[in-house]
Amino acid sequence: KKAIVVSSDIISFCEVKLKIPRKDIVVGYNGVFEEKYRLYSEDEKKKVREQYRIKAGQKVIVVLSRLDPVKGHKTVISAIEKADVDCVALFTGESFTTGYKEKLQEIVKQKRLENKVKFVGYVNPVEVLNISDLFVLPSVNEGFPISMIEAFLLRVPVIRTRTGGYEDVKDFVIPMEGEKDLAQYLKLFMDGKLDINEKVEKGYKFAIKNCTCNAMTDRVLGIYKEVLR
Repeated sequence: KKAIVVSSDIISFCEVKLKIPRKDIVVGYNGVFEEKYRLYSEDEKKKVREQYRIKAGQKVIVVLSRLDPVKGHKTVISAIEKADVDCVALFTGESFTTGYKEKLQEIVKQKRLENKVKFVGYVNPVEVLNISDLFVLPSVNEGFPISMIEAFLLRVPVIRTRTGGYEDVKDFVIPMEGEKDLAQYLKLFMDGKLDINEKVEKGYKFAIKNCTCNAMTDRVLGIYKEVLR
């Protein structure tokens, strides 16, 4: 009787492709255990930075996803080259697409960005986000990414494409269309000219209210109770 979707952007897909009436579609955001996402002390952050061999004072960008063409890693590499700023991008996860990781590594090598792009494999997202200055989501396609919720909870500014979930969070993320946008934002951020503090706080409050496991559970149970009346 009801279809539950993880973001508002998926509603039109359900209407058009699955022929589900709009009145029968409800949004229930993904949720995480918020107590896991604590802010580290400066000493803890220092140890994590040393673990990833990040220079003192160097800004950190993280793309927290699997290595897959749909996730837009090439956009980040090109933006870092264009921006020419002192930062390091951490590409997490591994690839299920044969040869894709190697292709990305070759692009990084050709552009001589080995010191600015690190492939760090599977990570503890809480650790990595605690040392990150920016979270970048350059995906071509998304539903409602849990990694974005994680960034909100650890108060990391989010720059992302207008893919699935964007409409639900557009008031507290910075939208990007491609490498030119991202390069411009990177320059502004490094120069301290990107006004993001208010967005970060709004993102945190949104996640605490809507994207915890308790909030997700309450929402889903409420939908079931309504259907079973």
